Amino acid sequence: MALTLLTTPGVELADIKPLLGRVDYVHSTGPSPISETLAAGSTGNVDEQGAASPQDAKWLLLYCTPERALTKAMHLGAAPNDELANWKRAAEAQLDVFRNNRERSVLFRADSIVRNPDGFYDAVDSALGLRLSRQPPPPLPQDPSPDLLALLAAQTCAAEDVVALSGELEASAIPLFPHPAWIDALDSDKLFLDYQELRDALQTARAAQQQLAERDAELLACKQLCEENSEPGKQKLAELSGERDLLMLQLKQMQAEMEEYHKTSEKERLRCRRELDAVYRSTSWRVTVPLRAMVGLVRGMRSSTSRRA
Repeated sequence: MALTLLTTPGVELADIKPLLGRVDYVHSTGPSPISETLAAGSTGNVDEQGAASPQDAKWLLLYCTPERALTKAMHLGAAPNDELANWKRAAEAQLDVFRNNRERSVLFRADSIVRNPDGFYDAVDSALGLRLSRQPPPPLPQDPSPDLLALLAAQTCAAEDVVALSGELEASAIPLFPHPAWIDALDSDKLFLDYQELRDALQTARAAQQQLAERDAELLACKQLCEENSEPGKQKLAELSGERDLLMLQLKQMQAEMEEYHKTSEKERLRCRRELDAVYRSTSWRVTVPLRAMVGLVRGMRSSTSRRA
């Protein structure tokens, strides 16, 4: 049986194709009515005898976020409003397929299956009974788009209907991004206190710099008095020089403390990164993929039931 692959704009088939291996599939980029999906276009080895039809097809639904779709499109010179309209129609078509074919369809965020191919294979096997040949993971796609385009895309996608569509897609999709255990172990109160201490230290350092600038100005004025052989100016210069040296010492101490705090924070970040990598490679993460897939399906069913009510 051929697999029906339905994607939204912004999903690069070249990134997904290596994961499908030699499986036969029909590909369509929405929007197109369900009855016309197979006629919309095809890629790969497609059986023309009708084994993959809307009545018996198994659906692989892949979407990307509207922000990513718009950023890619604008990077290629496309108009953002037109591309957003295309993405909305494609997203509605995907959700229509998913609602009417829950037992024969799986929905994923496209970049999640590239980042976690083992979880993708396990979820497809569990949900569809389709055992795909496991392929070596492809290289992660690189997004060349400037930050300015990404910011413009985010602003364009802030409309209420777009946010609602994105939320329903995310709620219906099988989650492949892990929730790292170290996040739950973080002490938010301690982190907030550390942040406050760092903020106070920064404010103190800025005040010290301001005082140092004021002392430098006074020193310059005293130097001018000394050049005029003024005894009071020499005495004042000596006093200010001592104060300046003390302020310089305090400032260096504060800078050393802030650098030490930064090093400690970087070590903690690296430790968290190692723990996150360990979660990705753990056996328990792979073993529990079917359970997480079932949770995603239940969430989708609850979301659909609440809307009907």
